[in-house]
Amino acid sequence: EISATMEEIASIVSLNTESSQKTSSNTIRTIDAIKEGSVSTEQSLEAMKEVVEKVKVINEIAFQTNILALNAAVEASHAGEAGKGFAVVANEVKKLAERSNNAASEIEELTAKVFQISEIAGSKLINIIDETKQSSHLMKEIAAASLDQNTNIQQINDSIQVLNKMIQNNNSESEKINVKALFVSESAKKLNDQVSYFKLRQS
Repeated sequence: EISATMEEIASIVSLNTESSQKTSSNTIRTIDAIKEGSVSTEQSLEAMKEVVEKVKVINEIAFQTNILALNAAVEASHAGEAGKGFAVVANEVKKLAERSNNAASEIEELTAKVFQISEIAGSKLINIIDETKQSSHLMKEIAAASLDQNTNIQQINDSIQVLNKMIQNNNSESEKINVKALFVSESAKKLNDQVSYFKLRQS
């Protein structure tokens, strides 16, 4: 019964070891996937920085265009009747510059929000990586402990098997001794009967 129980325990520990090793492998793959996600997030942040720089250039161009439009409008007013058409064009250019400036400002705000979200996501990914690494380390320790347990249980099981054989051998020897003892007992009884017979004859 002990031997059968030990074999059952060994089987359970073996399954635990296999499960721990699989979980550890899955955790490592998860860490790799998260690292890739973290790299992508960093690349997104770099791209966002470039977008911010480009938007600043657009803002600068819009600002300069607006100044040029204002100067053109002033020059057109000095030209009087001849400059009316030019004043209309300068006004349209000014409107376009303002629209460009507004669009650039909106893009800048959106980019800032996305940048902030990406930074938070990147920070969370780093925390997840750290926690997953700790989990992976624990799973490796569990797998190693399970392997040790499996080895120890196997040694105990082997010892029980040896003990079982010894007990069986002892039983076999005991049976032989019992047979011999029975033979000696019967022989003694016969001898006793014979001695009693001689005693009766002498009487």
